This record gives sequence, structure tokens and C-alpha cells, in this order.
Amino acid sequence: MVKFQCPGCKRWITPGQNARANCTRTCGSPACQKFRIETNVRGHDYFRQRDKIAQLKAQGVDLVTCQICGDEFQMIHFAHVRTHGFTLSEYKEMYPDAQILNSRSKQYRAQISIAKSKYLTYDGKEPDAKLFEFLAGALLGDGCLSQGKSKINARYSEGAANQPYLEWKYQFLSEYFPCTFSYQEPKPHPKTGKVYPGWWLKTSVHPVLTELRRHWYNPKKVVPMDFIEQYLTEFALTIWFCDDGHLGKHNALLYPMLFSEKEVRFLRYMLLSRFGLTTSLILNSSGQPIITILAESKPKFQDILSQFRIPGMAYKTHG
Repeated sequence: MVKFQCPGCKRWITPGQNARANCTRTCGSPACQKFRIETNVRGHDYFRQRDKIAQLKAQGVDLVTCQICGDEFQMIHFAHVRTHGFTLSEYKEMYPDAQILNSRSKQYRAQISIAKSKYLTYDGKEPDAKLFEFLAGALLGDGCLSQGKSKINARYSEGAANQPYLEWKYQFLSEYFPCTFSYQEPKPHPKTGKVYPGWWLKTSVHPVLTELRRHWYNPKKVVPMDFIEQYLTEFALTIWFCDDGHLGKHNALLYPMLFSEKEVRFLRYMLLSRFGLTTSLILNSSGQPIITILAESKPKFQDILSQFRIPGMAYKTHG
């Protein structure tokens, strides 16, 4: 009798002498039978996929090409990349300019993302001037607009140790966006050893925040001068100070340390022209700018702060 090689264990088998006499394709072990069935299924799936791709090409649908094997797909799936011994992340690192999705897949994902967006069904206020004033102050301070690689829209987020203050911000933003407010156990940063805040505020993603992010990041945070000219009000200035300010015995300090020299000059100009606050500029030991509101302007500045009773900030705004 003619022997055959088991596709699973690779042993040479004489028909009728294996574990299961009626099995003529494998050694008869459950593992090898499973291997053969899965191999056949993958083969059928491959040819069915090739037929589908041929039909799509005939219809003029654009496709993306695997940079390893040259096969064409509507999307480069992690399961396909795994057949080459790589993860999808490794594939993207190897071929950073290669397309992963064709236009049809991108459009479908965009539709799904929009359908999942909570803001579409959220019964909140329409974005208005008050919101933009709040964001002007918060983004000059500790606030952040972030956008994930797979996300169409951006969200606002902020962490702080001052629970009453951050909870007030949460309540304010909840009037416009779905938000979460939660406590996360502080852990030392693995590199710096610093312990970061435990309270975190996050909004849902929203097209308005996406548009704002285009103005505020390039790619790091910048000062969008047109936006600040329009929305730096007394309310915005108070938020900025609550985030990044200090009221001293004879003066007040603002810490715009992330911004460029030109941007800080512009902020000082706005403080003088809009609020009549005279300032000076000093640099810390790292060469980062600090705006000092001079003693002659401190009473006027305190008058501005006194208009707003913000939870958790009495110690800062009232000296």
C-alpha cells in the first residue's frame, strides 16, 4: 500500500495502520485532523477572497497592497499580517507610508464613528461665547485637547488634585458635552518619579473641539491670537489664573511657560490693552517665561477675580 505523509505531524502513514482506520488523509489524531480541516478552510477562504477582490477591481474599487506579499485587499487586516510573522503595529512601523484602508473602508469607519458619537444625541447647549471664553482660559492653563490616531474628533481633558475646582469644570462642560469625572489612583511616573493628579475630567469627542485643536496645536500647544483676541474676557482671565497663577503679597504671577517669546509678548499686550494690567517678564532657572502683574495693577486684577466665585479657588483668588 502507498504511504502518505500526515500534513500535521509530518509522519509517514500506511493506510489502515493509523489511529483511525477510516481516516485516509492524516495519522488520525484529533490534533492533526483539526490542523487539516483548518488548513482547508484557510485555503477556501483565500480563493474566495481572491474572487471577491477580482470583482471589486472590475468595478473600479480602489484597493490597498500588502507591502510584504503584494496581495491586494480593501484593508490590511492584522490576521493577514500575522501570516507573515508580524503584528499590525510592526507592519506600520516597517511601512509608515503604506495605506492600510481603501477609501470605501475609510468612509465606512467614519460613518460608524459618527454613529457611535454621543454628542449627536446629547441634550446639551449649543457651543456659545461663554464656552469659548472658558476654553480660552483653560487652554492657556492646564487644559488639553487630544485626538487619538483612530479618532475623527478631539476631546478636552484635564487632571488635577483640586477636586472641587475640577468638579466645577466638569459641571460647566457637562452643559455642552457628555463628560466623565473620575478618580484615578496616583502612581509615580516610571521615568520622572513624579506623582500626577488623581482627579480627571474628560469630554466626549466633538467636531467643535476638533476645530479648536487645529488652532491650538501645531503640533505642540500654541496661542491662537485671533481666538484669544475674541474670547480673552475677564471670565477667561480668571480661569487662566486659577489654572496657572499665583497671587503674591505685592504682585500676581502667570506661568505661560509652554509658549514662545512672541506668544508671551502678545499675552502681555492683551493684559495691558484689554484690562489695563501692567506687567513685566521674568525667566525661571530653566529660561521659561513668567508674567508678573505689577503691584500697581494688583488691586485692579483682584477686582476682576472677585467677580467670580469658583469652588476650590478661594485660597488663590483672594490671597
